[in-house]
Amino acid sequence: MKDANISIDDFKEYWTGRRIHKNYNRALDNYFHMSFHFDGYFQRPYPANSGAGANGYTQVNPYFGRLIDERRLAESTTVREYRRRRYKPITQVVCDKVVNSLKKIVKSSDWHIDYTGSDNPKWMPDTDTLEKYCEKDYPFEDSIENWAYTKQIAWLLKDSNSMIVVMPLEWQVPEGEYIKPFAHIIGCRDVFEFRENELCIFKSPFDNEWKDNDGTTQSSPILIAVDRFIYREFMQTGEESFKTIDHPHNLGTMPAIISGGINKSDSVFAPYYESFLRGMLPALDSAAENNSDLVASMIQNLYPTMWYIAGEKCQACQGSGNVLKQGKQSPCPSCDGFGVYDKGPFRDMIINWKKGKLDADSKEMPLPPAGYIEKDLDPIKLLNEYVHADLEAALSAVNMEFLAQVPAKQSGVAKEFDRTEMNNFVYSVAYHEVVNILESVYWFINELRYMGVVPNYDDRQKMLPKISVPEHFDFLIKDGLEDELIKISASSVSPTIKERSELDYIMSKYQDEPETCARLTAEHLHDPLPGMTMTDIQIGVDEGLIPKIDAVLSLNVSMFINQMIEKDNDRKAGTQAFLHMSFVEQSELLYELAQTKLQGMEDAQAAADAKTATLNAEAQQQAIQNAMPNTQGNNDPQPMDTPLKEESTATTNKPNKKERNALDNA
Repeated sequence: MKDANISIDDFKEYWTGRRIHKNYNRALDNYFHMSFHFDGYFQRPYPANSGAGANGYTQVNPYFGRLIDERRLAESTTVREYRRRRYKPITQVVCDKVVNSLKKIVKSSDWHIDYTGSDNPKWMPDTDTLEKYCEKDYPFEDSIENWAYTKQIAWLLKDSNSMIVVMPLEWQVPEGEYIKPFAHIIGCRDVFEFRENELCIFKSPFDNEWKDNDGTTQSSPILIAVDRFIYREFMQTGEESFKTIDHPHNLGTMPAIISGGINKSDSVFAPYYESFLRGMLPALDSAAENNSDLVASMIQNLYPTMWYIAGEKCQACQGSGNVLKQGKQSPCPSCDGFGVYDKGPFRDMIINWKKGKLDADSKEMPLPPAGYIEKDLDPIKLLNEYVHADLEAALSAVNMEFLAQVPAKQSGVAKEFDRTEMNNFVYSVAYHEVVNILESVYWFINELRYMGVVPNYDDRQKMLPKISVPEHFDFLIKDGLEDELIKISASSVSPTIKERSELDYIMSKYQDEPETCARLTAEHLHDPLPGMTMTDIQIGVDEGLIPKIDAVLSLNVSMFINQMIEKDNDRKAGTQAFLHMSFVEQSELLYELAQTKLQGMEDAQAAADAKTATLNAEAQQQAIQNAMPNTQGNNDPQPMDTPLKEESTATTNKPNKKERNALDNA
């Protein structure tokens, strides 16, 4: 094994800024140009960069001077200073839209980091796998996907010559624990040397503390050199002393890559890239310049300027505008240096009129003696149109003018062509992100973390995931998707196409609300009878064409999913949430809920049927009893086995007591 053998003297050359790679200045200029528009800029008096060891290691963005600070033709110093103070980064809004849209590559419907084909050693517990580390326990960002979404993609677009170096967060780890590799993003201004797969030298994200001769604690940057076998740290330990520390990695390849973009170098060993968004720069420059001029023009032309005849001269300064104060001439406090009494809406205007003195041809004072100058507002309107046209042209350069507006006059064919061009552009960024960056980052992390415990290279390769390059980016264009979905739903296309359109609409509409998107997607995917009305479902169940359990799930899928989400909220930490389960696991839980509800419905129906039967029997019994004659003179019903007796209607034939006794004796 042979390393690049960077000595302390070599490090000092980079430390002082006397030695840099040949494309350093080009890369830094490209970064400043992009950053001026993408990060915004407010003038601050930073010192110039003079190496990593210099105090205040920052630089003034030179594009402020090139675009804003240059004096326009016939421009007064007052107007120039006003433009400088009033500059606002108007181009940042457009750039944010583009960057935020491209960040959503990882939100595409066909984006997937797939571990189903991965194979971990049988002895390795699930808590130690690459998937667990990269997708749940990744330092600071929770997952590499989040790291790409929140940080890395923006750096790729803004600083294409930035570097991604994968190295451990801590060089020494306790026995029994794994190394924690992390993908550090190093801006091009801190990358002093880069030779493809051979050597890179950069300013570390960490500083080193040391004590000077007075015992005061000082802090200074650390430089790191990385080659195919080691990380070598260079740090200051005293006012004139330095040291290096080696940390072998023994990968056989350099764990660092350039972010990349459009290759503009003729050497594979000394790369230089321009951003995928470089085409926006001319229009952005023009927008920044025109907007700066617009601000000054508004002050000069929009606000009214008053004219008036000079008033009575100031008595304090006798019209000179200056008075003697502490031995020096100073502006007169009475007239503020104007030499005449100041005018204002709350004070009288004093005019010292002398005939014939105002105008040789005029003998009378003009009335009123003051007024407002009428101004031409067309230049303001024209500049404003230029600014908006420049911003739209910048979006058009990357086929994303839809972020500004979709012109109504465009034909359907033209819109479809624009969408195709946009998809081609976004796919080029997505392909680079997956193939050149993420696959490398996963490979470096896997090797650094597991090379010591899984010695066989082929076995380690089996642990890596498959990352798909997304191809469907319709989620970027929200305008018109709803109308398109309505048209498809009302057409005679196949149900499969309708379902796919609904899913695409969900992905687009709620892409910035992950939980809502996941819930609606689950509702869509787990509905066994999509698009069927309740009447259609009832007819299908009655005719035996639809299982009852499918009908129950279809009519209650939204409620069931909400129940599972609420249950997740009540569980202890560490329990797998429903929305993050696999489709099969979700389906099993939902069908369990459907079966429980169906059983409850059947039990309730059986109880209702039994009650109805009982009530019917009682009603029939009551009807029979009501049909029987009453022989006891009361309301008691006649027993069913008692023969009916014929009653006499002649009450005068009833025997009296004397007659009954005679009958009894007889």
